[in-house]
Amino acid sequence: MYPYDSYGNTGYGATVNPLNQYLNPQVGTAAPMLQQTQQPVQNQQNQVIFYYVQDAAAANNWLLGKNEKVYLMDSSQPVLYLKATDQDGRYYPMKTFDLVEREIPVQGPNQAPPIDTSSFVKRDEIDKMVTDAIKAYFSSTVSRGE
Repeated sequence: MYPYDSYGNTGYGATVNPLNQYLNPQVGTAAPMLQQTQQPVQNQQNQVIFYYVQDAAAANNWLLGKNEKVYLMDSSQPVLYLKATDQDGRYYPMKTFDLVEREIPVQGPNQAPPIDTSSFVKRDEIDKMVTDAIKAYFSSTVSRGE
């Protein structure tokens, strides 16, 4: 016996429309022609590759495809050119960077900046204040007779 007859009656008191899967893909299994296929996303690693060119004119004449970016190093001077295109293949303005070496001062791992100690209390001053406080305490307790 089939779970439902030709009129869509399941025998459980509910009516099922066999065309419902084509009319509303959320209810049943969607028809093959209505299913949307998803293409797998390819994870591309961004590789930075530098190409050497003779000068700015050669960098400007470098051809690119759609959505491409290229780093061009000038072979005669310390200059970097960045050339890129958008998704339609239109060129962005070429960017030019001068490569300048920067020297960063090397600091030791525990080297701290100097601290101004002129406003600090010195050890001999603390010893004198403690000694005076102790003498004052004992002289007051002796004079009171405690």
